[in-house]
Amino acid sequence: MRKFTVIFLLVFIFLFIFQVAACAQESKPSCVTCHSKTGMEFEQSVHSKRDISCITCHGGDAQDIEMSAHSKAKGFKGRIPRGKIPALCAGCHSNNSLMRQYGIPTDQYRDYLTSKHGMDFLKGDTKVAVCTDCHTSHRILPADNPVSSVSRVNVAKTCSACHADKALMSGYHLPSNQYEKYRESIHGKALLEEGNLSSATCISCHGSHSALPPGVTEIENVCGRCHSKTRDMFVKSPHQKPAQKGKMSQCISCHSVHDIKRASIDIIPGVCLKCHQKGSAQISRADEIKSNITGAQSDLSKTGEEIKLAGKTGLNTGEMDVMLKEANTDLLELAVVQHTLDVSQIEKYSNQAESISEYIIGNIKDIYEGYKIRKMFLIVIWAFILAVILLLYLKKYRIEKQRARSSSVK
Repeated sequence: MRKFTVIFLLVFIFLFIFQVAACAQESKPSCVTCHSKTGMEFEQSVHSKRDISCITCHGGDAQDIEMSAHSKAKGFKGRIPRGKIPALCAGCHSNNSLMRQYGIPTDQYRDYLTSKHGMDFLKGDTKVAVCTDCHTSHRILPADNPVSSVSRVNVAKTCSACHADKALMSGYHLPSNQYEKYRESIHGKALLEEGNLSSATCISCHGSHSALPPGVTEIENVCGRCHSKTRDMFVKSPHQKPAQKGKMSQCISCHSVHDIKRASIDIIPGVCLKCHQKGSAQISRADEIKSNITGAQSDLSKTGEEIKLAGKTGLNTGEMDVMLKEANTDLLELAVVQHTLDVSQIEKYSNQAESISEYIIGNIKDIYEGYKIRKMFLIVIWAFILAVILLLYLKKYRIEKQRARSSSVK
């Protein structure tokens, strides 16, 4: 009897475990039985977390573990052709009542159709980027997720999947080295090496869903979103009128496009010679501007070295350090003001920097002179003290000698 009871309990436990496993299996779509790798990717996606399943895009019957799940009668669509992907995604993402709860805009599809990608797509070109090329097919993550394909850190790499493909780009007469140039640019290094998430990336200039290269007369607004003060200075310059007429670009004519380097005064007057003749009034002005800026830079650099040297000698340089920082702030301001090409304004800031430098160096010299005077004064005092001590010693010595003589006579 006891043996029968044990067998009964074992069978009951086995059936219970089998039922639990079966229920667990039923809670997942049958798709993952065959497509396990894709299923694992999909489980990480934002769609999976919002209870969107395989059949939402592919159709079929997620509870049917037989091949009948793929039947047309059950609405199975299979692999989605590239030509149908944007409209499929728009089925949900253009639905206001559906997207409102997530705070997601519903104009992405409309914007996409206005992009260079979308315009070519409407002409029947299915080689251009569609939703899944940027967001992936199954492991779709939000842009604020650091590992997302469209996060600020990764979006340039995502764009390069197509734009670094030489064979693909040759068909559109486009270069394939933009990503390589971007990585070496000041923007790319700031973002990819220094982790500065405010630095520009592809979508900062070209847009995301409505991606288009900015026109010549649009550059000032694109760059000006970050460099607003520089744009305001440029508007006051002689370059503004030719820029408005499309004869030059506000920014890229001097700073280039994807391979933008850290701004340096060394580009003057070389970059100016692209448009202006050597010996012209414009080149003379460029030389004058460069001379003012390099002069101020040199003065502040020498002043900094003087302050360091003074600090090593024990001089309290706190106030001078503050003044030097203020002068360097003027120098940073000068880097922006130079875009006006107004020599008088540039001289104003360079003269301020030079004046501060002269004051600091003069102050250091005065302190050194004061130290020299005090040092000489101390030397004189110590010499006097030593002389007095010596005289007292000699006097004492004579007195003791006289005493000794008196004692010997007695």
